[in-house]
Amino acid sequence: MSIEPEVPYDLDDEIADSWRDPDVLRDDIIGRARTQLSITPGLEVSSPSNDQNYDSYIENIDAPDRFPDDYWVLPANRTLRDLLGNDRKARFARLREETTAYVEYNDAKGQIDIWGDSIAIQKAKDQLNMLATNLHENEMNSRRRRKGWARPERPLTEREQRRVERHEKRLLEERVYQQHPTGTQPYSGVFMIPDRNMPIMKYLGDKEVYLNSLRAECKCYMWYDKDANAIRMSSDSPEKILEAGRRLRNWYLKSVRRITPQRLHLLRQPKEKLLVRFSRLPPDFIISDTLDPRQEQKLESKYRLMEPVKTGVPVTLQEKNLIDLDDDDMLLMKNTDVRSLSPELQTLDENNAQQLQDVLEKALESIRLFDWEFVMKIQFGQICLIDYPNRTDPLSLEDLANKYFPNPKFRSGLAPCISVDKNHINPLLEYLNRNCHEYHDSPRVTFSMDTLQYPTFTVPVRDRRDSQPQKRSRWPTTITCTFNSNGSINLWNCLTDHDDLVIANCVSLDSDYSWELKLQSSRRLPSDIDTPQGQLATNSKLGSDNSLVYPVIRDVEVQKVTKKTKWLYGWGDWVVEVGRDEVWVRQQLAQQENGVHCDLSLLEPIRTVWKVAIYHENWHHRLAQNLTLKIGEAPNWKVADFLSKDGEDTRVMLATARAFIDILNNEVPLYWKTDGNLFTKIPLLF
Repeated sequence: MSIEPEVPYDLDDEIADSWRDPDVLRDDIIGRARTQLSITPGLEVSSPSNDQNYDSYIENIDAPDRFPDDYWVLPANRTLRDLLGNDRKARFARLREETTAYVEYNDAKGQIDIWGDSIAIQKAKDQLNMLATNLHENEMNSRRRRKGWARPERPLTEREQRRVERHEKRLLEERVYQQHPTGTQPYSGVFMIPDRNMPIMKYLGDKEVYLNSLRAECKCYMWYDKDANAIRMSSDSPEKILEAGRRLRNWYLKSVRRITPQRLHLLRQPKEKLLVRFSRLPPDFIISDTLDPRQEQKLESKYRLMEPVKTGVPVTLQEKNLIDLDDDDMLLMKNTDVRSLSPELQTLDENNAQQLQDVLEKALESIRLFDWEFVMKIQFGQICLIDYPNRTDPLSLEDLANKYFPNPKFRSGLAPCISVDKNHINPLLEYLNRNCHEYHDSPRVTFSMDTLQYPTFTVPVRDRRDSQPQKRSRWPTTITCTFNSNGSINLWNCLTDHDDLVIANCVSLDSDYSWELKLQSSRRLPSDIDTPQGQLATNSKLGSDNSLVYPVIRDVEVQKVTKKTKWLYGWGDWVVEVGRDEVWVRQQLAQQENGVHCDLSLLEPIRTVWKVAIYHENWHHRLAQNLTLKIGEAPNWKVADFLSKDGEDTRVMLATARAFIDILNNEVPLYWKTDGNLFTKIPLLF
């Protein structure tokens, strides 16, 4: 049986139609968005009379309407006036002139947003750091009522000197392509910008900083033609023209795209006639591994589970002539009651695959050009209802799937805990050890610290005469660390702006477990040591009993610590991840922090939960490519790689999730029904 999608992808046309975005490109302007290539040796470039088209085109508009490439956060006890004085506009203009980066103040976050290439961004941040340092030193000198001696500049190290030389070499190369070509270029091309209403500075960058980066990296002459609203290109190679055209197109698409989170509720096709009712959560039920247990107690009365109710209607063959039944039909009717289902329920699995494909297709294409961190997994547990109709009588599955699930007011989420005790989950680990291949570095141990922090260090207040403006809001971040065998830090990163781009959950009423597919995004903060997150991560260590000891940093408040232990198994083309999370919350940590460090060996975790997830190994490798994207670059993966390859399309995803649920049903009983728990589920009467 073929698992190819009904509408196969066109893998040949990589430039135009396969990248058509119906949200930003209308049918009448598709042709203008294609890169036009003219390969005519000896073609003359623009005449001197058109030189003005090559010059930088500047408009007096607001900051670019897109995510900043970087940022610089004001110290918490400083204001923008302290830093720049009263003439903020002139100081910003001078900063843009000297660094070629575009800067604009973001009052909501108390930061200065920066757009530009990496060199221009670093120059802008260096100048802002210098302004903050000078401000602090001037205040100290004024307080002492004497002038201080300027600190002499130290000589550059050999490594720093090489970095400066590379920087100068790159600047020189960039300037070559910012000028007129010295001779006739044999190849030319043009990229038509579809939207005339988009401020051109948002696309080119202030002083064409984005275009300058593309000129240098593609080694291609480019200039903006205002009359045609197009970027014209010339080079000595057709490959350079094509590469420049692709990146100009990608940069445009990234500039105009808006990512909208996708939510999907599915019902797995049952094997027999059922009704469903909404029941209260059982005692000892764990809603989320991310919540404080005290918070969960407030939510238990508001959440509901979906429970199946058997109708008691036997399977009948009145509408089927027994003479017409072959052996396969008899076997099917012996194993399932699918013929007793309504026509709507008989096509649930097929409809689920199509809905999931539509959601993933939109989400994956919309994120393809973004340099964020993405993770996609299928996790197993119980589906909890968050916003649901207040019904006490049983519902039909047809109403649930076709009336309630598509309603935008309906909300549900996965409770991922499948065990609180290792003995309870040991049968699953034994099954995986017998039937799968365990990874050589399994189990993997990481420590995750959820914090509230300032992205940069604040200036300490030394006495009462120091001005103390209202502090800016801190950022929620997650710092993840791994450690060497000697207890020292190995690898770490810091993520913020967490978002769930896709949440697709599927209720399996005829099984103990259900599943949820998530595509999550996060933005990485700089991994510099001289930052609050850098100081927290690099000064953390493992104690003698492999417990975390982290330093107390002035600008970071650790809200939660999770020790994550993951056992990984190869299951065909899939990876099975069995995880144990040991959690410490803020109330515990505050009692142990002594102003210098916090030693978790002195604290018992407030809870321990076990979770299970699966993912395709290729998902991880493909999505990791987005972390290294430059201006206009695209990863090698395409949406078709996820949705139309053997072993990965949505029909296979559903079948794989169903197969793993069968394993869980056999190996892991519901943890609140075990002998170690006092709760025994009692049927509700209606």
